[in-house]
Amino acid sequence: MVIDTGRVDGLYEPGIMKKPDQLQHEFGAYEKGDVFVGKIISLGEILKEINRALNEDRADEYTIPDNRDLIAQEFLLFATRALTTWMTSPTASFRAPGLP
Repeated sequence: MVIDTGRVDGLYEPGIMKKPDQLQHEFGAYEKGDVFVGKIISLGEILKEINRALNEDRADEYTIPDNRDLIAQEFLLFATRALTTWMTSPTASFRAPGLP
């Protein structure tokens, strides 16, 4: 699913980040006969993981921050780390496709 916030950097708004997270819980509970949702990976889940990791891995910090600037900083940290990991990987020579 792709959600367009309709504005530049709208993704950093806590309210916008929390809405898909709420939908994720509803979709994850779907089950009808043999059809069910096995796993959902969202940007909100990644953000919650980052937030928890930056706060001494405390379970109570597994949440989407309420601060727009903090969300932006955590995403920047994640993107920078992912790029650094990729640039130091064997695939950084562009010989083979790869993801960090």
